Amino acid sequence: MTAATSRFPTTPSAPRGGSGAIVLAPDGRIVSEESRFEVDLRSLRSDQPGRDTFIQQNTLKILHFPTAVFEPREASGLPWPLPEKREFTFHLTGDPALHGVTRPVTWDVTARIEGDRLVVTAVTQVTFPDFGMEQPRVALVLSVEETIQLELDFTLGREQ
Repeated sequence: MTAATSRFPTTPSAPRGGSGAIVLAPDGRIVSEESRFEVDLRSLRSDQPGRDTFIQQNTLKILHFPTAVFEPREASGLPWPLPEKREFTFHLTGDPALHGVTRPVTWDVTARIEGDRLVVTAVTQVTFPDFGMEQPRVALVLSVEETIQLELDFTLGREQ
């Protein structure tokens, strides 16, 4: 990493089980070989412990695939330099690896700089078959659409 790159690692307030960083070159392009996020899927929790256990064991199969990885490759429409006083949007494309499958996904990102932090919301849609997972079905208890809308809210620190 050169002195002119910008590194945004996860902050101590990052979601339980998640870590990583995105590194931007002096021209705002993503430095792919230094940018990566990883989430320990065993740490995912909702308001329903029974549902969590079912999804972790039967859909995510965390005994075989305990982590999900995202390697960002391109940030199209990213304003550069990053605007300090307003919200901005861009598309973040990368390669998530989940359930033993890696395939490109593009996220719609809304972000803002708050002091030395980058506050981000990223949204995308995938399907269970996209990542080789079976759609959960439990009669009378659980019904899930095939399309999954993923929304991630996270904060990254800012290092120079």
